[in-house]
Amino acid sequence: KNVLLADLGQVSFFLAALFAVYNICRKLGLSKQYSFFAAGLTLVTPNYFKQLSIAYVDVMVSAWFLLALNFALNLTRRFDILSVMAFSLSAGMLLGTKTIALLYCFFLAAFFVFILLKRKYKVVFPVAVFLLLAFLTGSFSYIRNFIQTANPMYPLTLRLFGTVVFPGV
Repeated sequence: KNVLLADLGQVSFFLAALFAVYNICRKLGLSKQYSFFAAGLTLVTPNYFKQLSIAYVDVMVSAWFLLALNFALNLTRRFDILSVMAFSLSAGMLLGTKTIALLYCFFLAAFFVFILLKRKYKVVFPVAVFLLLAFLTGSFSYIRNFIQTANPMYPLTLRLFGTVVFPGV
C-alpha cells in the first residue's frame, strides 16, 4: 500500500515538462532567462505539487503533450525524420495515457499536418510514420477496451446526433 515508486516515477515527467517548456519558449523566441523563468513557473504551480503526493497520470499527460508540441515546433524550423518520429512517439504515448488525450492528440495531429502543408512537404510518408508510431505506442488501451467492452473509448459514452454509438459507464 505504498506508492513511493509511483511517486518517484512522476519525477521524470516533471523534468521532461521542465525541459519541454524551456525548449518551446526558446523556439518561440524568448531569451534563455525568460525561458528558464517560464519553465520554473510551470513547475511551481500548486497542482504540480499536489500531483507529487498522488500517483495520477495528469503530470504524464501534460509532459507528453509538451514534448510532442516541442518536437512539432522542431519541424517548423527544419524537417527531418527523427523529429517526425519523436513527435509521433510522444503523441502516441500521450494518446495511450488517458482517454481525454484523444482531443489533445487531434489538435497536435492537425498542427502537424498544417506544418507539413505550409512547408510544402509531401504529406503521405510523414503522416504514415505518425499514424504507425502513434498507433503502436498509444493504441493498446483502446484495443483492449474494444475487446473487453466493445467500446474503444470506455468508460466514455460516445453519442452521435443523440444516438449512443458506444455505451460507456
